[in-house]
Amino acid sequence: MNDVLHPAWLGVSALVFGRIDSLRPSGAAKPAAVKLGDLMPRLLSATEPRDMSREELESWIEDDTEGVLPAFTDPSGSDDPIPGPRMVGLRTRLALLRLCAGFGDITRLTQIARPGTITLIEGVPIGCFDVVNQLLHDEVLSLARRLSGGTGAKKSDEVPKTFLLTPRILDGAVSQNEMARLDANFAEGLEGTAPLVILLPTGVMPSQSILAAAPLRIALAPLTQSILLQLWAATHPTRVKTSARAIVARLPPDDLLASVTDIVLLSALRKGDPRRAADALTARCAQASAPNLADLPDSPAVAAARALVADVAAWQRGEVLWGDIPHSLLLHGPAGTGKSHVAKAMASAPGLRFISASFAEWQRSGHLGDMLRAMHASFAEAMAAAPAILFIDEVDSASSRSDGDRHALAYRRQVINGLLLAIDQLNAAGGVILVGACNDVQALDPAILRPGRFDRKIEVLLPHRAAIACVLAQGLGTALTTAEITGLSRRLIGQSMATVDTLIRNAKSAARVAGRPVGLADLDAHLPGPAPNAAVTRRVAIHEAGHTIVAHLLQQGRVTRVSLGNGGGLTERTLNESESTEATFNDHLAVHLAGRAAERLVLGTISAGAGGPKDSDLAMATRLATMIDTQFGLGAYGPVYVQEAGFRDPALVERIRTRLEAAEARATQMLAAHQAGLMVLADALVAEGELSGARLDGLLASLDTPACSTSTRSTSTCASDTQDYPVAC
Repeated sequence: MNDVLHPAWLGVSALVFGRIDSLRPSGAAKPAAVKLGDLMPRLLSATEPRDMSREELESWIEDDTEGVLPAFTDPSGSDDPIPGPRMVGLRTRLALLRLCAGFGDITRLTQIARPGTITLIEGVPIGCFDVVNQLLHDEVLSLARRLSGGTGAKKSDEVPKTFLLTPRILDGAVSQNEMARLDANFAEGLEGTAPLVILLPTGVMPSQSILAAAPLRIALAPLTQSILLQLWAATHPTRVKTSARAIVARLPPDDLLASVTDIVLLSALRKGDPRRAADALTARCAQASAPNLADLPDSPAVAAARALVADVAAWQRGEVLWGDIPHSLLLHGPAGTGKSHVAKAMASAPGLRFISASFAEWQRSGHLGDMLRAMHASFAEAMAAAPAILFIDEVDSASSRSDGDRHALAYRRQVINGLLLAIDQLNAAGGVILVGACNDVQALDPAILRPGRFDRKIEVLLPHRAAIACVLAQGLGTALTTAEITGLSRRLIGQSMATVDTLIRNAKSAARVAGRPVGLADLDAHLPGPAPNAAVTRRVAIHEAGHTIVAHLLQQGRVTRVSLGNGGGLTERTLNESESTEATFNDHLAVHLAGRAAERLVLGTISAGAGGPKDSDLAMATRLATMIDTQFGLGAYGPVYVQEAGFRDPALVERIRTRLEAAEARATQMLAAHQAGLMVLADALVAEGELSGARLDGLLASLDTPACSTSTRSTSTCASDTQDYPVAC
């Protein structure tokens, strides 16, 4: 509590506002003479001014255009202004308080005025940038210069004048020409030893030349309990003096306050009384609370996220350099699998802020120039908020410069180049973890995917049964028994995290409308998809068991998970490094067609489950068989590379059909030799819904010695292969 009531930066705030608040109401250029030693008690006591009325507060919030406002008159009739920290407008005062907190202590304030020092101040809101710039120039820098001169032999007037470099803002933005002018002035300033201060507004990234100078970087601190308390000391000094601890106790914690937007803050401040405003902020933060990374079920994506957060914590403690840790992660996979959920959970770590952006938001800004400006603004916001997480959704919207689509190629090239430049500047600045999310990682430009831009790439698949049970337990609390949670998670296998989350919300809503606690019946009523069909479930289980057994017998990677869902089945396996001979490709074809072969062997019929979308068994097998002939140099065309043979050649179609039928016949022969094991695996899958880990390994180990194959098994896992069985309508 004492850290909130008396933060380390309170001395800086006392010095800064002691000068600014002593400005005359007319806005005279020179402040009244004030002794430095008198500033702290003066700020804390504020000469006992009265609390603002509701009307005065609203006027203060709304009228912040000039930064320094006329003082309120004394109600006793005197024309003298009421003393106290009320002369600076709300947004300006809030920005200056955040700047004081960014300085941290008086030592850093004095450092900016020392000869040869280069200081970069980032994140000043555009709405009050000009006023902060003026006050920084007229008051804060002269104060820093005076403090830097000290009381020794060297007087303050002997300290070199500090040069303040800022870009001009036109129509709420900073142009490229203006940044070029700033760079030129910066280069000129480097020729001497005078201290330089570069002031940048929110949404403007420092150039590579400024970052290369390794300046002292000071970002406006995020909103905290301490900052709010000092803000309320200007509007309600009596209330703060008598009830400071009670006000702090009602505020949300700092990690939640950091994400509060200006709109939410201003809405809360209009409540008048600081206690009511604190309650409003707490209620708003509770609605927008992010998931906790520690509470997420284990998965490769969650493990990678935890490792990144741990590395950032080590960097914050000074144990490692930023260049020695990974600082980016790309999460890819089907929609609704929880990619953004994992990214948001990373920000639950202490001291990490979460900045979210997406290509859709950037493109909504307008034409190409507007889009690039919005993109760079997101990166600049993250850099100013460091340490932070910058999450970019829909990264695959960037596409690729070599995808063959000539439409809007010039636009796409400039967008990709702009993104690459922004990522490189982000990496040079340090302190920001870049997390991207997309559905189609193959659509991305290779330059975006290379290490250094995205260090790690993790596929986020549909959740395991254990993960679904974990989410159900967290979302429903004690409403369901453990047995009910287990049974429900079995029925939700194959569904995305988004679907599970929606199910919980709908069930709670139905129970709330009915005026009773949520129960299993509410969840059953909102389960997605048709009711389970025993015959379909058995067919899907046989199909997936066929894939699993043939992949195991031919040593085509390790099957890690087999599951049944309301929409079909799923077999996940890793792929071994392959010699890429005709024999190894034939092994792949046998695995692709093993599900269809298992259906025919056991049930006597086949379904359309092996076909359908472009990632279906038949689609992948047909593409591979075609490439063997036309692009791999292993078929009838010999060494000729035929890029677009397609199905215009009847002879090619017949060769593909012959090869696929041979692969299916081979899979059928292998499964017939292990039909007992096939049925054991299928029955277990029907009973349990999902097989993985030791349970799956034990079932596969009971099979006979793997069949001979010309493929070579490698311990190097290079990819993840997912088979999806869509049930035919």
